[in-house]
Amino acid sequence: MDAISTRLEKHRQITRRYKAEIEQTRHRLEISKTYDDVTGLPKRTVLKKILTSDIAEDSHNTLFIIKLNRYKRVADIFDKDDHQTLSRELIRRIDKSVRRKKEIFFLDEGEFGILFRDFPAKKVTSKMTKNVLSRIRKPITVNSNELNFTACVGIAMTDSENGRPVDMITNAELALNAAEENGFNTFSIYREAFKKNIIDRINLESGLHKALERNELTIFYQPKIDSKSRRIIGLEALIRWQNANYGLLSPTQFIPMAEENGLIIPIGEWLLESVCHQINRWKNAGFTPPPVAVNISALQIEQKNFVNMLASTLKKNRITNDLLELELTESILISNSAQTSKKLAKLRDSGIKVAIDDFGTGYSSLSYLTNFPFDKIKIDQSFIRDISTDKAAAALATSIISMAHKLGVSVIAEGVETEAQLQLLEENNCDEIQGFYFGRPVPAEEIEPLLESVNFKGRS
Repeated sequence: MDAISTRLEKHRQITRRYKAEIEQTRHRLEISKTYDDVTGLPKRTVLKKILTSDIAEDSHNTLFIIKLNRYKRVADIFDKDDHQTLSRELIRRIDKSVRRKKEIFFLDEGEFGILFRDFPAKKVTSKMTKNVLSRIRKPITVNSNELNFTACVGIAMTDSENGRPVDMITNAELALNAAEENGFNTFSIYREAFKKNIIDRINLESGLHKALERNELTIFYQPKIDSKSRRIIGLEALIRWQNANYGLLSPTQFIPMAEENGLIIPIGEWLLESVCHQINRWKNAGFTPPPVAVNISALQIEQKNFVNMLASTLKKNRITNDLLELELTESILISNSAQTSKKLAKLRDSGIKVAIDDFGTGYSSLSYLTNFPFDKIKIDQSFIRDISTDKAAAALATSIISMAHKLGVSVIAEGVETEAQLQLLEENNCDEIQGFYFGRPVPAEEIEPLLESVNFKGRS
């Protein structure tokens, strides 16, 4: 009996030990669901529970969502100890930046929430938010590596005007999105309009997938004028979207979206095909069309078959290469520059002219005039706007023109709207002029009378 009792007791001990281990494991799992193992902070699920059940509907509360730019990319190179050091230092700075009662939450890698209970909206000041951003921006040293971060902050509140506690995370994230669109080290406070903006964007993106098959895209043309003869020496093809719900949309309202989701590839091919087809129609109708410029995105030129696709399109429409110009933004030249340069050289060798669009707004380096094969630069309208009233803007524009000419590159000024702007550009030998002064973008049939004009004087 003693032997049997001993075995039973050992069995009970093993069972108790296993039960304890199972319970500890379950407890650790529960903790891991609610607390981040690196920072020790409560997670999003805890914040949701608080906002759902622990805060009164009529109370005054404020939620900050702070997102660090590039955090994930930097954190991935560290081991767990260094990662923990980095995270805890950031949390310490966030904690010290606002000296009032608060709760800090881990929402995602490099994303934290700060909840202020019983904190009226009127007490949220820009100084308070800027202090958070300022502390985060200071260098952090981790294992002899000096790191620099920027951040954006989205802010949501609850009171009789600003919504319910349960909506605070969603509203703060919408505000965060708005802040990120404005650049680094910015913040935004939630407004109801943000929700409408998201809905509009979803609707637009959904409609954009069907815009081509519904034949909703169209092309407007704007003349380019020789500054000396005042004759039309070129056109720019500008895409438009005739949306049933939102009306006629300009490229800035949908092209960035198309670049994000990859639709820029079929849309870009459609644009090139349509422009070449239109040039051919003008030729068949007895016109002598000038070269037409088409905007090309980075995604398009990165396609392996881009040069061959373009050659095929020109050949199919019986268009000589000198009737097409390509306008590229400066940012294209930064990514994969060697490959891009090779493609540009091949295009130019075939007779297609290449221009840099919006010069001065991207990486703004005149070194591109020597490092890359292209024929023209287009000075961005933001510089042209003030050249008749701002000496600095005028000096910049004239220096670009002078440097480009010394390197054998011609210059187009876009956004010219006044006689004073035109006169200054003509005095400094700008080659081509484009802008409302000479004409707004119009459909193809409305540009045809201008193609017959010997002289184009513009507005008086």
